[in-house]
Amino acid sequence: MAWRSSGISNDEMIDCLKGFGIISSPCVISALRKVDRGLFIPEDHEDLSYLDQPIKLGNIHISAPHIYGSALEALELVPNSSMSFLNVGSGTGYISCIVSQILGTHSLNVGVELQEDIIRHCKSSIDKWYESRSKNEPGAALPNIEIIHGNGLNIDDTKGQSINGFDRIYVGASINSSELVNLTKLLSRGGILVGPVDDELIKITRIPPVTCDRSSVGSNMSDKFLKLVISGVRFAPALKYPVMQTVIPSKIWSQSNHIVFPPKFQNSVIAVLLSANAKNIQKKGSSTAINLAATLPKVIWLEIIAFAHRKCKKLFTFPVKELILWNLQFCYPKIF
Repeated sequence: MAWRSSGISNDEMIDCLKGFGIISSPCVISALRKVDRGLFIPEDHEDLSYLDQPIKLGNIHISAPHIYGSALEALELVPNSSMSFLNVGSGTGYISCIVSQILGTHSLNVGVELQEDIIRHCKSSIDKWYESRSKNEPGAALPNIEIIHGNGLNIDDTKGQSINGFDRIYVGASINSSELVNLTKLLSRGGILVGPVDDELIKITRIPPVTCDRSSVGSNMSDKFLKLVISGVRFAPALKYPVMQTVIPSKIWSQSNHIVFPPKFQNSVIAVLLSANAKNIQKKGSSTAINLAATLPKVIWLEIIAFAHRKCKKLFTFPVKELILWNLQFCYPKIF
């Protein structure tokens, strides 16, 4: 039960959370074990690390473990996916690290925090976790977590990454109903937001309109927002001031960060860049051959790709896997 999930170690705390039914998903349980809560507790207070209680030390706040457990389950995270995650009021960075452990290296993980001393603590704690993970999983790629200085209540939904929205959002401070409306604008369709609204921990799911009527195409049908109350809670209120217009930059593709993009995006990029170097041109009138040669030089394709969204469902309209295979056969015929 909540408030009774304390332990003397991280594993014991998680065993209690599991035993009382707070957490049940294998991915959540595994991630909580791999992200030690003690790494995020301010120095000289490590004795509080595994107690099922909130901690407030100056500006540093960290919620009770059972709250994080409930929130993580409600977020319905998909392991090793390309989901995007926004942490409004990133705090210590604890839940950001847990989410990144679940989603993996192809996900987008952004936190927005207003107070600079909290940002310093957050980044320091994330670095500690990176170091711990590197020791426990040597050679494994580390997920990227970006912490932005800004006010989560003033995020511009018309610029940057917010235009396409986030698949999952966690709010780490209490907000009111009007502030909730603004934050739901940052949700992508099918997305889920979890956070405290007044004295309730709630889950909001954005559901797009479902219709088979062609006459409705282009109409002003609105998405629906399904609300579920998870539990009663007490959170510190989100800071309204200073007002700080905050833009979350879009993740722009480049050759140096290619590895952090979704696999489908990566394969499309590989196919078109291989084609940019191909010399074999499809003959006119052929219905079976694949045109290996791209119609634009590589330097132009690099610019085009940089403008594509990381989760674009149809980056290029060609059979990606077949095109990669054909290119490799022409470039390295001896292998085949």
